[in-house]
Amino acid sequence: MTRLPGELSFQIRFKDGTTHRYDRIVGFANAAGLAAIADRAGSSLTITRDTVGGVFGRITRVSEPAGRMLDFAYDAQGRVTAITDPLGRVVHYAYDALGRLTTVTDPAGGVTRYTYDGSHRILTITDARGITFLQNDYDAQGRAIRQTQADGGAWSFAYTVTGGVVTETTVTDPRGTPTRYRFNTEGFTLSRTDGVGQATTVDYEPGTNLPAVVTDPLGRVTRFTHDAQGNVTAITDPAGGSLRFTYEPAFSRVTSVTHPLGNTTRLAYDSQGNLSGVTDPLGHRTTLA
Repeated sequence: MTRLPGELSFQIRFKDGTTHRYDRIVGFANAAGLAAIADRAGSSLTITRDTVGGVFGRITRVSEPAGRMLDFAYDAQGRVTAITDPLGRVVHYAYDALGRLTTVTDPAGGVTRYTYDGSHRILTITDARGITFLQNDYDAQGRAIRQTQADGGAWSFAYTVTGGVVTETTVTDPRGTPTRYRFNTEGFTLSRTDGVGQATTVDYEPGTNLPAVVTDPLGRVTRFTHDAQGNVTAITDPAGGSLRFTYEPAFSRVTSVTHPLGNTTRLAYDSQGNLSGVTDPLGHRTTLA
């Protein structure tokens, strides 16, 4: 993160070279809003916000240097009611008294409709042709137990709860084929068992969501090692061969790949994060521009 000139203005750079600039939102002493996005290739978006009617910071326009933009309009409750593209085409959004989205009207006048149950969960979605392509049913806990498609085919979902936590879900497709997923207490997948009983299992590094061991249906084991930033530093295949990786300290870009036979390929990057050179195991360098 870099502080920029101006009150409460700063920039965050991500490891892929993308930057987000934040500027102070007028009317708030300690609030900043996203004002611009730029990628490492130089493409950028500028975000314009309003300060009208006591509601500060709403996005009113997203534009790019060539002059193309999307304009946003809002109702008195701050909900988006229209988005206009550079050609003047408008998509309209309407809401019910409870603030739920009920219709989306495309530039050609086609209307997609949404209905809800008493707990504000989506019941149906009907497209501009009048086809209801999704219908949901829920259990008493608010979990989807059935989703019916336009052709009448239905997906069903069954849950196993242990100690108040879902530890297993069975998903049955419209043909009646079940797939069973088991989860740990953090919600990460421990296993996936297909319709013929073949299972893939995953073990994690303690206290993380990083896979350490993956076992396929034939019992073959692949192992993963990670560094403190969560980057994969080694993948060991079922035969014991190990593929190893090293990374830049700042943005975790891969700087070398070493194959099981010990051959190492090295990678270099420019200041924008673009791959600028590759050196093969024989020391031959290819420069990229």
